[in-house]
Amino acid sequence: MYFENGKSVDCENNMMHFPSWDAFDLAVETLEDQVDNHEDSFVIPNDHLSEDALNDLEESSGFISDQPLIDYENSHEFCSLRAIEAALEDAWLDSSDQLRMEF
Repeated sequence: MYFENGKSVDCENNMMHFPSWDAFDLAVETLEDQVDNHEDSFVIPNDHLSEDALNDLEESSGFISDQPLIDYENSHEFCSLRAIEAALEDAWLDSSDQLRMEF
């Protein structure tokens, strides 16, 4: 894996390249397994909870299901579409919390 024009924190020229499709597939499979295992480590011990209670616990505990992806992005110092989308979603949710609905 390499970066076309070096590492960049502003996402410019920051596309990851893999030496082969097999290497890419292995990276994807490994990340999928890590995310699944991470989620299982939270869900399985709490499988007695209802879905709403599990969601509340997830939020109150700060559990982040994408943490393995975040760790991978940080370890390789690249910007991902996942990170950009998450930041936009967080900003939207933050601003929507400020809105009041009046009837």
